[in-house]
Amino acid sequence: MKLVEVVKTTSVHKSVCEVVGATLIVVLLATSAGAQEWTHIPSTDPGWITNAEFPDWSPSEYGWSTGDDDHVIALWQPSEYAEYSFTGTQVRLYGIKSSEGATGDIKIDGQIAAAGVSWYKSGQPQDHVMLFESAVLSTGGHTFRIDNPGDWINIDYLEILFVEDTNSPTPDPTDYYIDSVGGNDNNNGTSESTPWKTLSKVSSTTFSPGDNIYFKRGSSYSGCATINGNGTAGNPITVGAYGNGNAPSFTNPSYSNNNGNAMRIRGDYQIVENLYFHHTAPTPDEPTFQEVWSVGAVHVSLGNDHAIIRNNEFANIPKAIQSYSEYSLITNNYIHHANDTQAGGFLGPPWWGPIGIQLGIGNQEISYNTIEYMYVAGGEWGADGGAIELDDGRNHKNNFYIHHNTTYHNMGFLEVSYWDDIQMRSSSNIDVTFNVSRDYQTFLLWWAPTSNSTVENNTIIRDDNPGSPAGPWKGVFIMDARPADILLTKNIVVTDNDLTEMIFIQDYDGGIYDVTHTNNCYWDVVDGTVDLGLLFGSGEIEANPLFVNYAGQDYHLQSGTPCPDWGAYMFATCNLSVDLNDDDRIDLLDFGLLGAGWQDPYDMNDLKEMAADWLIDCNSI
Repeated sequence: MKLVEVVKTTSVHKSVCEVVGATLIVVLLATSAGAQEWTHIPSTDPGWITNAEFPDWSPSEYGWSTGDDDHVIALWQPSEYAEYSFTGTQVRLYGIKSSEGATGDIKIDGQIAAAGVSWYKSGQPQDHVMLFESAVLSTGGHTFRIDNPGDWINIDYLEILFVEDTNSPTPDPTDYYIDSVGGNDNNNGTSESTPWKTLSKVSSTTFSPGDNIYFKRGSSYSGCATINGNGTAGNPITVGAYGNGNAPSFTNPSYSNNNGNAMRIRGDYQIVENLYFHHTAPTPDEPTFQEVWSVGAVHVSLGNDHAIIRNNEFANIPKAIQSYSEYSLITNNYIHHANDTQAGGFLGPPWWGPIGIQLGIGNQEISYNTIEYMYVAGGEWGADGGAIELDDGRNHKNNFYIHHNTTYHNMGFLEVSYWDDIQMRSSSNIDVTFNVSRDYQTFLLWWAPTSNSTVENNTIIRDDNPGSPAGPWKGVFIMDARPADILLTKNIVVTDNDLTEMIFIQDYDGGIYDVTHTNNCYWDVVDGTVDLGLLFGSGEIEANPLFVNYAGQDYHLQSGTPCPDWGAYMFATCNLSVDLNDDDRIDLLDFGLLGAGWQDPYDMNDLKEMAADWLIDCNSI
C-alpha cells in the first residue's frame, strides 16, 4: 500500500476522495524518526536480479488468480532465486498461494530472516497475500533474497518502507537556470547570471524536494531532458520557465535518442509547466506495444507518481503525453496537430495514428485540455488517431476522471483498449464528464469490460464526417466487451444524415445492451430524426437543444432549451448573485451560466477552481 498524502486541490476532490475507492481509509504513522511511506515494488521492476526461467510469468494464462498486474517472478526449480537491493527500514513480500506452492527461505543481507515460508494453499489460488514482513532494519541499503528449494514460488511484489528523518535539517530548495544560448555547464546554474547550457547537465543531476528548474524563455533544446529526483506533496520539484518572450521549446526528432521523448519525469511529485514541445519522433514502422508506449513528448514511467503536467503547448507531435503516473493531474494543456514531417504523421505506422494523451495505468485525472487535429489519413484503418487513450493491460485500468476537455477534429475522443493490447484487462470507475467533443469518428471506443463508470454532461457533436480522413466507425458509442456497467446521462448528442451507423453501434460483443442511458438529448441537425440503435431510455428526448450559436461552435444553451442542465454547458434557470471568497471561486463560464443573470465580483478569467460535480442548486440560493 502506497500512502496517499491528501492535498486540498480540485484534483484531489475527485481523484482521491471518490475515484480511488468507495471507502477512504486514512492511515497515520508516526515515530520519533519521522514520516514513513510504503513504496510498491512490482515484480517487473528492473531492480530485480533473478536466475528464474520464468522471470515474467502471467498466471492468468493458466487460469490462476492474477498477480500484481498479472506478472510474477516464478521460481519453480531448485537453486532458482530472486534478489532485490533497496534503501529502507522494513520490507514486506507478497505472493500467490496455491495448491502447487512450495516453501522458500528469505534472507536479508545474507542472513536467514525467515525459513520455510509457505506458498501453499488448498483450493483456488489467492494473490496479493502478504507472506513476510521483516523486523525494523537499520537505516541504509539492504538486500532482500528468496531461495527456492523446489516447486512453485510466485513473487507478486514487495513493499519497502522508507523513513524520512525529520530530525535532520532539510536542505533549502534550489532554483536552477538553463539558457541554451548564454549558459555554460561549468557554471553553478543557480542564478540567472550563471545558468547551465545543456539538457545533459540537467539529466545528470538529481534534484531535491522544492527545487525549481527554469529554462529561459526564447531558448530552444533538442534531445531529452530527464528530471531525476523525488519531490514531496508540500515541496514538489517544478520544471518551468523564466524571463520574457516565448515559452522555451523542446524537440527530439530521433527515436534512437530516448525514444524521442523531449522530457522524462523520473521521480514522485514533479510538476512540468509553461513549456512548448514540438516535432518529436514517432516509433519505428510496425511497432510493438512497448515501442508505442515508450513514445511521448513528455513521458512519465511507472512508479513515478503524483505528476502534474499543466499549461504547456504540444504542437506537431505523434503523442503529447504518455503517463504511467498514479495520482497524476494533466490539465490546461494545448495539444494540436500530428508531426507530418516524420512517418507521414503516424505515431507508429501503419497501425497507430497520433494520440493526444495516452495513459498506461489508473488513478489519473485529465482536465481542461484542448486537443485538436490528432488524426492521419491512410494506414491500416483508412484513418486513425485520437484525443485520449487508456492502454497497456499490464497495469490496472481503474479510477480515471476525464472532465472539462475540449476536443476538435481528432479521430475520436476516448478509447479504452482490451482486445488489441498486450494483455486484456477490465476497467472500472471511469468518469467522463463536462467534455465538449466535435471529433471525427466515435466519442467512445470502449472495448474493455467495465464497472461503476459514468458518462455525464458531455456535449458531443458528430456531424463532421468528411470523405478523408474517414476511419472505420461512423457512429457515436461503441461499448464492446461485457459487462459494460456504464451510466450514460445528461449528455447532448448531435448528428447529421451523413452518420452512416447508429448512435449506439451494433454488432460487437453486446456491451451497449448493458449501458444504462437516461435523460439524454439527441438531435439530427438535418431533419431532427436520429437512428439511436436502442430503444429510448427513461427521460431521453429527441429535440433541438437550442445552442447559442451552433455554426459558431458556441454550445451554451439558450433560454427555452428542453435540456437546461444537460450537456457540458448547463443553463441557469434562475437569477444568481453570490459573493464568493478566494477559496470558493466557481468557474461559471464552464457551467453555461454566462449571461444568465450572474453578478460576480471577480474576473471571470480567474475563476478556474471548481471541480466538475460542484453543481448549483438554484432553489437553495
